[in-house]
Amino acid sequence: MAHRVRGDAQAREGDELACKPDPVVGLHRPVIIHLGLPLPTASCGLPAGIERATRLRSSASFPSPRLLTLLRVGFAKPPQSPAVLVVSYTTVSPLPGLLLAVCSLWHFPAGRPGWELPTTLPCGVRTFLDTFMPRSPGQLVHPKGTATVTLVLILLPPSEGKTAPHSGRPVAWRSLAFPELTTTRKQVCAAVDPSLAKAHAAPAIEIYSGVLYAALDAASLTATQRARLDEQVLISSALFGLVRPGDRIPSYSLPAASKVRGLGSLTTLWREQVSHILAASARPILDLRSGAYQAFGAVPHDLCAVGRVLLERNGKRSVVSHHNKATKGRAVRALVSARTRHRSIADIAATLEEAGMTCEFHENRRGPATLDIVTYEL
Repeated sequence: MAHRVRGDAQAREGDELACKPDPVVGLHRPVIIHLGLPLPTASCGLPAGIERATRLRSSASFPSPRLLTLLRVGFAKPPQSPAVLVVSYTTVSPLPGLLLAVCSLWHFPAGRPGWELPTTLPCGVRTFLDTFMPRSPGQLVHPKGTATVTLVLILLPPSEGKTAPHSGRPVAWRSLAFPELTTTRKQVCAAVDPSLAKAHAAPAIEIYSGVLYAALDAASLTATQRARLDEQVLISSALFGLVRPGDRIPSYSLPAASKVRGLGSLTTLWREQVSHILAASARPILDLRSGAYQAFGAVPHDLCAVGRVLLERNGKRSVVSHHNKATKGRAVRALVSARTRHRSIADIAATLEEAGMTCEFHENRRGPATLDIVTYEL
């Protein structure tokens, strides 16, 4: 089933309306309780030394006060709250079926999936958001290593065209992203061309120079845009498995479908390790890799989408190889140049729509969703 993605301004307007809290019915004289110790049961795990506060009690003339709970971060579970709390409340919102309300100093949009609550405190906070992705007290990141601010990860293929650097120190294996791949990387390098380990190296985004990377034109990006590129993009590689744009690598020639003496098929060699890395990221993923590199590791089904570029002419759509690569390069450039921080595939699509591309989202019962990027001229 295809869904046309709304423009960014329209989407934001809808999100703001969806996140606007309803009035708190019956809340006439709230009492603010600054939580001291001990904390309410199952509310949070703040250590004893943080934010010790006083308690304020209501007057005797107000026997059944409505309660507002204020925390420096997170949410608390007031007495008599329902067993299963809802996904999210913004600012002040009523709890279902009760004349109680939860108020937080943090705004967490109700339209988002539950996620780790960003915090500046040196400790964890257990909230009802943890029902989506639990974490233990004291952790600012998910056990798998995700940051609290979750940005979409974009997967790109390498290019056959490469530019060999004329200077620069050799590859430093342990400096590459995902050092757990070091052993396999060294094995492939030794089997294919041992001299690559001593060859001049440069950032991967400067080594790859094919159609996609020419359209991306990383050399003309600002320092901030280059930082975003390195933060949100991973490049698939037959020699290195996965690299970030800033990882320093040598120029090499090794097709994805190669079979290496003593190691066998590179697709088989990389599949388990790359799939594990992608599954462990817990980030939404837009997969723009070609089919040969998609076989190196499947993206998880949840929150992810496979991107396709289609050229429409006279009402018919087709894939044109050169056009496909160039459009992907322009799409990535638009994404890292935008001020929007892309936290979902919908955010990605909204930015691409602003850049003049038509985006259609297709849900699939089996496998990840598909994001079609439709253009109308070469």
